[in-house]
Amino acid sequence: MINISPSIASSNLLDIRNEIKKVENSNCYSLHIDIEDGNFVPNITFGIKLINLIRKETNMPISYHLMVTNPLFWIDELPLRNNDIVFMHVESYQYPKYIINTIKNRGVDSGIAFNPSTSIDNYKYLSAICGNIMIMTSEPDRNGDNFIEDMESKIIKAKEYNFNNIWVDGDINAERIEKLSKIGVTNFVLGRYFFSKNN
Repeated sequence: MINISPSIASSNLLDIRNEIKKVENSNCYSLHIDIEDGNFVPNITFGIKLINLIRKETNMPISYHLMVTNPLFWIDELPLRNNDIVFMHVESYQYPKYIINTIKNRGVDSGIAFNPSTSIDNYKYLSAICGNIMIMTSEPDRNGDNFIEDMESKIIKAKEYNFNNIWVDGDINAERIEKLSKIGVTNFVLGRYFFSKNN
């Protein structure tokens, strides 16, 4: 099964209500919210106030992608519902198992995310408690950066390590969805590709 999660950060934010409706009308798996704090990555996207407004605007599941240096703050503040999922970056915290359990204690699913330069080998043990892994397939938050072909080997390894749901995020299009689904990817975060096709 192929699950699509459009990233609202890549939409026309001046018309965010209608952009959310586009996602709702496209039979997508979730609405994806990239939370960037200006420290973990250079850009700043959404604060809690706007995230709360987005959450009130839709009943869709939301996949939150925490590209932040202090994930604990955000996990505590997010307006989470039962079908949501929260991804934390392993690079942001020394004890990812603690973060995973903190997310689960909020009553939602958890996931771990990896920048392209980070090996997943030291995190194999987490597959026993966390079935979701997100592999960044381009450098995060660098507009125009291209898909990194070497990430395919990381995807194959994630499947070997028994992560149930393999997500990819970064310069994903229809051709890559077809190719990557054949090697085990189940969930695709789409940004500019989705919103440009639906304008």
